[in-house]
Amino acid sequence: MMTLLDRYLLQRYWQAFAVCFLALFGLFVILDVFTNLDEFTRNSPGVGQVLAEMSKYYLFRACAFFESVGSFVSVMSALMALSLLIRHGELNPILSAGIPSYRLAVPLMFGNVFVSMLLVANQELLIPRVAEQLQARPGQGDSADKIRPVLDFATHVRILSGKLFLKARKLSETDFVLPAPELVTKLTTIHAGTAIYRPKSAQQAVSGWYLTDISPSFSALSLTERGREIVLPGDGANEVFIVSNVSFDQIVNRNKFFENLSTRELLENARNPSFGILSLRAQTVHLHSRMTRPLFNLLVVLMIVPVIIRKESRGLVVNLAFSLGAMTFALGLQQGCSYLAQGGIIRLDLAAWLPVIVSGILGAWFSGFIRT
Repeated sequence: MMTLLDRYLLQRYWQAFAVCFLALFGLFVILDVFTNLDEFTRNSPGVGQVLAEMSKYYLFRACAFFESVGSFVSVMSALMALSLLIRHGELNPILSAGIPSYRLAVPLMFGNVFVSMLLVANQELLIPRVAEQLQARPGQGDSADKIRPVLDFATHVRILSGKLFLKARKLSETDFVLPAPELVTKLTTIHAGTAIYRPKSAQQAVSGWYLTDISPSFSALSLTERGREIVLPGDGANEVFIVSNVSFDQIVNRNKFFENLSTRELLENARNPSFGILSLRAQTVHLHSRMTRPLFNLLVVLMIVPVIIRKESRGLVVNLAFSLGAMTFALGLQQGCSYLAQGGIIRLDLAAWLPVIVSGILGAWFSGFIRT
C-alpha cells in the first residue's frame, strides 16, 4: 500500500519525467525543423498544410523518440526527484523519522517499472504499426529513391539498381540477378517494370517479390531444379514470383530496419537464412537488449541512489556529478558491449548481460556509501 511519502516521491518522479522528456523532444523537433524546413515546404502550397504535415510527421516520430530516450529519461527522473528532495531540505527529516534511505527508492523503482512497461507496449504495439511512417523523410511525397543493392543469403538472388517508392511500397525499373548455376544455367538478370513484396499469408505459403513487365519472359529462363522452386510463374507471361525473405523494409533501411519490428518478428528473423551474419548479429544483440533493458534500468537506479545520498557529501552538485558519471559509465558500457558484439569480438549473450552484471556489482558496492 502506498504511503503519503510514496505518492509524494512518485509525483516528483512523474513531474521530472514529463519535463525531461518534453524538453528533449522539443529540442529534437526544433533542430529537425530547422534542418528539414525546405523539405516540408517544397510540396505544400500553404502554411496550414505545412503545419499539418509537420504535426503528423513528429507525432509518429514521438514513438521512435520515446523508444530511444525512454530508459535514459527514466533514470534521470529518479535522479532529479532525489536531488529535489535534498535541495529542499526534506531528506534529513525523513531519515530522522527512522525511514531507511533505500525506502525512498521504492516509489522511484515503481515509476521505472511502469516506464519499462510503456516502452514494451510502445515497441510491440505502436512502432510496428507506424513503421512505414517512421521510414518516410520530411515532406516526402511519392518520390523515388535509389535502391541500394541487397543480397538474399538464402537464395543468392541480388536486388540491384532501380527506384523505390515508399508510399506505394514498390520497386520500379529494378533488376533481379539470378545466380548460376544454383538457380539458372547461366547468369541471368531479370529486369522488372514493377516489383511488389508479398509477405507469407494464409493464401500464400511463401513470401517473395511479384515482378511485372519482366524481361526476359519466364519461358525464356533456363531454370535449374532449385531455380524452379525459387522462381515461380506469375499470372501473365511477363510476370514472375521470386521467393525471398528480403522484405521491402529491409531495402528501405537495410542497417536498422529491425528496430521497427516486434519481438516475435525478431525471433522469426533469428532463424531466417536470408540475412547475412552481420545483420543477424545486430538483430540478436537488439533482441537481447530488449530482454535485459527493464532489469538494467532498475539496477542503474539502485546504483545512483547511494551516490546521490552519500554519507560524507561535499555538496549536492558534487553528488550529482558522481551520479551522472556512474550513469554515463553504465549506459556507455551497454553501448560499447553492443558494438563489440556486432563486430564478433565478444559473445552476444555476454554483451547483453555484462552491463546488467556490472551495474549490479557497482550498486552493491556503492550501498556502503549511503547516508542513514
